[in-house]
Amino acid sequence: MMIVPRDKCDIEACKQLAVATDSQVLAALPELLEWLQDLNWPVAGHIIVRVSLLEVNLDAFLLPILTSTDDDWKYWILSGLMPELPGRLSTLMIDQLVRMRDQPTVSEQKEEVDIESRALLEAKG
Repeated sequence: MMIVPRDKCDIEACKQLAVATDSQVLAALPELLEWLQDLNWPVAGHIIVRVSLLEVNLDAFLLPILTSTDDDWKYWILSGLMPELPGRLSTLMIDQLVRMRDQPTVSEQKEEVDIESRALLEAKG
């Protein structure tokens, strides 16, 4: 079962992703999250829907993205995926969001990561 898209229009992989087990999705999660580097890609919405159904803490997968220097990816994770995740934010996630809100880098400000962090903290904090 191929659940990781091969290109940004690989809807067949998304169909397989929709019926994959949680353990299959978790095993492929690092590769799936790479397809959320631009939510304009057709596969991105499908991935968000399926990942948002996981009932596990995703900090180990998301914190490396949010502490990286890829501010575009941070923006898409904050604006697209994280609002769809169930439950409250962990202390580790809150700490990172507060840092991005209160002490954003110049690049994070340019990509509006600080604005998305603020919105997410207000909605889920």
